[in-house]
Amino acid sequence: QPMLQEDADMMELQCMKVEENSQLKGMLIRESGIRNEYRCLVVGFEDARGNMHVAGADHKITVGEKLWFAGSREQLSRLNTLLHP
Repeated sequence: QPMLQEDADMMELQCMKVEENSQLKGMLIRESGIRNEYRCLVVGFEDARGNMHVAGADHKITVGEKLWFAGSREQLSRLNTLLHP
């Protein structure tokens, strides 16, 4: 069955943990390319204690934290390979 255009454009929410070998480690969200290159939005992050925080553009991406992203399934999949090479 062919996929409808509306289905292809649906946004999803996904949580991804930042690994030690992630290319985004140590970057600020604004310089990471998450929005411009991957067309995803960082909704927030979860610290080591499990507390949720809003992630501003100047948030430094840290190993071990969990980032929450919104984006299309395809773009989130591309972004996942950057966080988990």
